[in-house]
Formats: sequence, structure tokens, C-alpha cells
Amino acid sequence: MQNICVTVAILLRLTPLVGQLLKLDEYQLGHRMDEINRAAVKVAQAARDKINPNAKIAGDMGPSGRFMAPLGVAQFDEIYETFKDQARALIDAGVDYLIIETIIDIQEMRAALLGAKDARDDLGKTKRRCEKSSVSSLSVKMDRTITGHTTSS
Repeated sequence: MQNICVTVAILLRLTPLVGQLLKLDEYQLGHRMDEINRAAVKVAQAARDKINPNAKIAGDMGPSGRFMAPLGVAQFDEIYETFKDQARALIDAGVDYLIIETIIDIQEMRAALLGAKDARDDLGKTKRRCEKSSVSSLSVKMDRTITGHTTSS
């Protein structure tokens, strides 16, 4: 049983799925985005230190909850900045990886990936230190996302 616990604890996933500014704004907490994400990382670090000091920590970033044009009014730059700000807070606080998930729009996924990459670059975190800096998932059925984008777009 002890070996199973050690194996499972290799990656601790913290899930501030609602840890980005646009989502937190829905709860009047947008102004505390940095603080909330840093606190989540601190809790994950404490758990890691107790369970397995060699474990890695993955910060989880979820969808903005906004549709981009033409389906909605959100603009690419707004979504990009939101993901970049959250990624910056998570990376600066000490996560080893970012997981970007539950996104149904390929353009939002693009904004998230670019935001995460630019946050990493802005903080001077090299690819060598964060070789696998992000893991992402996007649901696709019949070569289209739910918002109608093809996988090639």
C-alpha cells in the first residue's frame, strides 16, 4: 500500500479551475486572483512536503466561461491576458506544470497556451526548468469542437 501512495503522490494537482480573473469576477473576487492562486500553490506545497517531497505540483487552469466572437463578445486579447495573469501567478508561486483543461473553443485553448508560454517567458523560466510546462485537453468530435472550429484552425 505504501508504494501505491508514493506513486500517486508524484504529481499533486491543485485545481483553481475558477482561479482566473474572469471567473473570479463572477464572485466579486477578481481583485484577489493573484492571492488566491498563490494560496492554492502554498497549500499544495505543504501537502507535497508532508506526503512526498519529490512530488511535482501542477496548477490547473480551466475555461473562462466566456465565448469569443462570433459566438460571444469576449475578445482574444482579453482571454489571453486572463490566462497569462493566472499562469504568471501559478508559475511564480512555484508550480512545476500547468494543466489547461475543459476548454471547448480552440481559440480559447490557443489563448491559454500562448498566455502560459508568455507568462513563463516573462518570469525567465526556461524550457529546461519547465520541460513540460503545460498539458492541455480539448474535446473534439468528428473533427470539430463544440463551437464549430475544425482541428486545423
